Amino acid sequence: MKRKEWTILIYANGNNELEPEIWESKLDAEKVGSSSNISVVMQIGRESRDVVKIIRPTCNISFDNEVWAGVRRYYILKDKSMLLKDLGKVNMADYKTLYDFIIWGINTYKARKYMLILSGHGAYFVATLPDLSQSKPCMMGVSEMCKAINLVKADTGVDIDILVLDMCYMNLIEIVYELGKNKVNTTKNILTYIERGPLIGMPYSKIIACISKSNTENDVNVILKNIVENLNLDLVAIKVNHEKLKKIKYLVSRLAYNCLNNNEDIMPSFVLSSFTNSNNINQKYVEELKNKISSLIIHSKIINYNNKKLINIVVREKYGEAGIEYFLPYYYKLSFSKNNFWTNILSNKKLDENINFENVPPGQFIVAPRGLRNIIWTVNYDLTEDEVNNIVKELYSNKHWDYSFDDISKFTIDD
Repeated sequence: MKRKEWTILIYANGNNELEPEIWESKLDAEKVGSSSNISVVMQIGRESRDVVKIIRPTCNISFDNEVWAGVRRYYILKDKSMLLKDLGKVNMADYKTLYDFIIWGINTYKARKYMLILSGHGAYFVATLPDLSQSKPCMMGVSEMCKAINLVKADTGVDIDILVLDMCYMNLIEIVYELGKNKVNTTKNILTYIERGPLIGMPYSKIIACISKSNTENDVNVILKNIVENLNLDLVAIKVNHEKLKKIKYLVSRLAYNCLNNNEDIMPSFVLSSFTNSNNINQKYVEELKNKISSLIIHSKIINYNNKKLINIVVREKYGEAGIEYFLPYYYKLSFSKNNFWTNILSNKKLDENINFENVPPGQFIVAPRGLRNIIWTVNYDLTEDEVNNIVKELYSNKHWDYSFDDISKFTIDD
């Protein structure tokens, strides 16, 4: 098979309540499809629309489209798709499933450049891509998602020139660092939302069109700028540079150390460049940190400012009354947390206190009722808490999942 200029691999997880939007993303990709210079391949998961109707009772869900549930691979053409393989009831929340898709796509559709699109829910540094089609509701750990991607370079020698994280809250320095922690890493550039994106996700037809209009002289930065400008979304394109990321981690740790050592408050807002501290000792670190962060930004476009920041960092304040403590074991799995005094701040530990990195959760874990409730609330924001809880109970009953509902409010992501 002739080596094309680009292969676009789309991992579209609709094994959950986003199934209608994920299916629409396939139809949208077909508006442009593959060409003589581009191969577009999609692995798409679909939950039953009967289940989707349980989860989204107020949504007008059509049953007129092609009806099937499970996971399939398609070669995307203009106005149609060619079914390559029916994988059956595969768990899209398993990082090994993601890894297998990437390796298969690279080996089958060889190209000079590769784009990987991951489409579904994102839950900050904790997890992504929930799958509700299995015997228990699952999510893929962020560290395992990055592991699957990081293995690609080592196992194939191939780079992912553009990684599109079509998921909310992926613009965290911890996630960028996890993808760039090695001197030789798979991911060269990231395109993602500045915090949240719409349920429908990114318009893949426009992304494919931007690549189609490029030529061999266009470098990836130019293509990324064109995509950002052509999509009516709050997006940021980020360069994954190991040396700069290593320096950023050092500067964050240095600032955290100084504040802990001097018993000073540190107020990073939700972004690295917003460190504010009157201490002159920290000022040089703050300025250098701002410069390093800025140097990673290839291009951005914020339509709705609302205090949005291009690259965020995990902070205790974001989790409010619920607290971050429960989620810290997931944070400890990320390389950014190791040998970093910022972890002391998140853990509410003094400089001389040890941080427990034991009992780290598995890469694929079970979502307990409260965590599932929070996911469902994202598509039922107008419902009351009791109404959402009833949806969770009905879903558990429909799926024959085993769990106690004595106190649904106490449950959260569980392993």
